[in-house]
Amino acid sequence: MRHTLQIKDSQNGGIETMVWDSQRKVLYFGTKSIIYSWTPTDPKNVSKLGVVKGATTIYELNLDSAGNVWGGTYPNGSVFKYARDDKKITVYQRLAAKADYVRHLTISSGDVIWAGTGSVDPKVYSFPASDPSKVTEINLPQKIDEGFISSLTALGSKVAVTASDIKEQLLLDTATKKWSGRVDRVWDQRMASALVGESSNTYTVTDQQIYGTDTTKWSDTAMGAVTMDKPLSIVSFRTQVALIGQSTKGVKVEIFDISNRRVSATVDIPVDPGELTIQSLLGHSDGNIYLGGYMGSSVVALNPTSGHSWQSPPQVTEINQVEGMIEFNPTRTYLGSYDGADLINLDTTRRTDPAAYDKFIRLGTKYRQSRPFGWAKNSTNVFFGTVPAYGRSGGVIGMIDPADNSVEWVLDGNGEGFIKGHSIVSLAATDEYLYGTTSVRNGYGIPDTDGAAYVFKFDIQKKKIVWKSQPVSNTGALYAASLVPGWLLVSDVEGIAVIDIRTGKLAKKHTLTKADNSQARAGWNNASIALLDGGDRVVHLASGRATLIDFLHERSHQIGDVAKTKLGVRAASGANGKVYATKNQTTLVELDLTVS
Repeated sequence: MRHTLQIKDSQNGGIETMVWDSQRKVLYFGTKSIIYSWTPTDPKNVSKLGVVKGATTIYELNLDSAGNVWGGTYPNGSVFKYARDDKKITVYQRLAAKADYVRHLTISSGDVIWAGTGSVDPKVYSFPASDPSKVTEINLPQKIDEGFISSLTALGSKVAVTASDIKEQLLLDTATKKWSGRVDRVWDQRMASALVGESSNTYTVTDQQIYGTDTTKWSDTAMGAVTMDKPLSIVSFRTQVALIGQSTKGVKVEIFDISNRRVSATVDIPVDPGELTIQSLLGHSDGNIYLGGYMGSSVVALNPTSGHSWQSPPQVTEINQVEGMIEFNPTRTYLGSYDGADLINLDTTRRTDPAAYDKFIRLGTKYRQSRPFGWAKNSTNVFFGTVPAYGRSGGVIGMIDPADNSVEWVLDGNGEGFIKGHSIVSLAATDEYLYGTTSVRNGYGIPDTDGAAYVFKFDIQKKKIVWKSQPVSNTGALYAASLVPGWLLVSDVEGIAVIDIRTGKLAKKHTLTKADNSQARAGWNNASIALLDGGDRVVHLASGRATLIDFLHERSHQIGDVAKTKLGVRAASGANGKVYATKNQTTLVELDLTVS
């Protein structure tokens, strides 16, 4: 029997974690900072158990022997407990002063809690469930400045630990709390099955081969081939192992028989379609509006005139969350993908062919970047600007030669950022100059850089900054650099600033919303601009409002009823001269530009 649960407002990240209490037949799961429960005896109802105070995201729910639920948090950097008996949620102290994340948690025999931190100086912490104040700090065998404990799995007398930049699985002795070995073979998805009953065997997958591992000796046995290479879960039974993963229909379950060492059954379970928050928009000359979804793994396009839509093929694995897009010409579109700051070339003439998607560089590997938000082009090149990886500050700029998708250069300020300590969040270009805006918001997990956002002008041939300025002193972020004849327009949550392209000085500030820059935390994409009629008219989106400015006739017009419609900040100018935006995070809308 299949049940579909509708969770209100869960599309922004979805269900981050869940755990099944097999003894009491209760499913616990979390989205954002909220814990829910569901039971098959009342399949139509979901119970909200409570909010984890101070958290915006909760991670890795686990059960102790009493049926209490434990999990990790962001940005608390702490562990919490939901007590089954009194229904109370307790959030414990931050484990490390500089660590905002506890993404992974496991519970070993005797109800000992093991938690991993990040994004700065990741470590493992341990304490008994009966006394969370008795915390033991365990350093990794090799120090990592930025990153995460990326998995923790209690297996018998050991906890298997993986961490950023460490290839192997590390083994931690639960009794001595000392490191006691490594597993060189990398487990796909860092995933291992739990031990069942008296068995000491765990099962893992590497390169579509299932292995059984005796956790008393840590010896491997190759069991046989499977088709799944990225399982979301591995569940072992007495005679079988179930691999659970994704399929084009929804969920795929592959059953592997331990005795005869082969796959005995494969089941596709259809999943009802849901909604994703629209993360990025691009108006394309082919008449389509291209969309990327928050936590999505594809690019989608919709033709607003015909209603026809398409989606990148399911075989395309190069795309994760799309953070920015730009059309270089009608056949060449570039996508920026989180979280490795992957740059992907799409041949739009072959968009249904998986070979049309070429990931030609991962900026995260060498430059420690994660989000390619800034995009611009001129007649010969494409330019990108980035937000750094978790725990780091300082974005980069770079130039692509579309002739062969080569990255001609990347400027990262010797690792401190093209503009030291600032993310690059928008770009605009001519054949001679590159213009951009910055944000003091760093990669997740570290504080913002002090000071105001910059606007800069960069000589492309000389690779030198012509000027950089801080034209709006009360904001840490400026967005949506847009060139109009003689001027550079930039956006903030209050409105639009007009910048003199010769000097970088503020020429005019148009206040369009009721927001206050000084009261809004700097972001990466909190306001946008769409140009119409060569820049004579401009649509500004921020703080739930859309405003049409007619520079030629010196007037402005509020679009829509702010009290009834919550507009997002993504905007795109279509080939048909219309402007498209988002409503309630998940709906693409056309803005009415008629002024009565």
